[in-house]
Amino acid sequence: MRADGAADIAAIEVFNTARGHGPLNRMRVRRLAAVLGVCGVVAGCSTTMSGTARPADPAGPTSATTTAPTPALVPAAGVRAKLLKRDELAGILGDTDMKDTGDYTKPDEALLLKFDPDGCAPRLIVGVGEGYFKQAAFVENVNKGARGQVADQAISVWQNRNQATSQVRETAVDWGLCRDNQVITVKIPDAPEHWVSGAIASRAPTSRISTTSQRQEPPQRTCSHVMAAQGNVVVETSVSGDGDTLAAANEIADRILAKLPQ
Repeated sequence: MRADGAADIAAIEVFNTARGHGPLNRMRVRRLAAVLGVCGVVAGCSTTMSGTARPADPAGPTSATTTAPTPALVPAAGVRAKLLKRDELAGILGDTDMKDTGDYTKPDEALLLKFDPDGCAPRLIVGVGEGYFKQAAFVENVNKGARGQVADQAISVWQNRNQATSQVRETAVDWGLCRDNQVITVKIPDAPEHWVSGAIASRAPTSRISTTSQRQEPPQRTCSHVMAAQGNVVVETSVSGDGDTLAAANEIADRILAKLPQ
């Protein structure tokens, strides 16, 4: 949980906006592009029939075999520009006057509040997990609207595509350590909150996982959490509020991914 000094924090705003401020510089990833071409060569020869030599039949046309260009890796420089703007978030969440409540440049930044069970934190928090310590760059932004809708969006850049895909798989394992229908206590001083974790859904072709948790204290709120890999990038989003928070979290992720190379 990240402290931002707010006293009245509702739902996932607690998880995503209660953080320290102050972005840190991160390393950059070099762009890689490679093209490999392979050509085959067919040689003629002669054949013998009934003791009489004759030229071999002409070989059919040959064609060069080439591989498709390796997709360029997304560099760390400028990746923050791929995050959605406040007016885009407002349109997705159905809220107004979205305000920036946190910007971060590393995962787990100023994680202060406690959870019970503590292994359930990755279910609720963006940017939490052992695998994140292998990433090359990380940017995160949290916004809250006038109606209290909260959107958290993060992009992490990895050295290669395999690392990005592995991060989603490892996170699915982390989420699974907190069982479905687990009551999770968020130890907010003087006002603890209780959330119930939902099922984990996965879509292998797009390397995407998602889950939704529900707050037990009124008013009713849900927090939906999505992570998806594309190329050497992982996009992680969460939305807290009323309405279909899972659809909103997926749409934020989709719009960010649409800005990146396939």
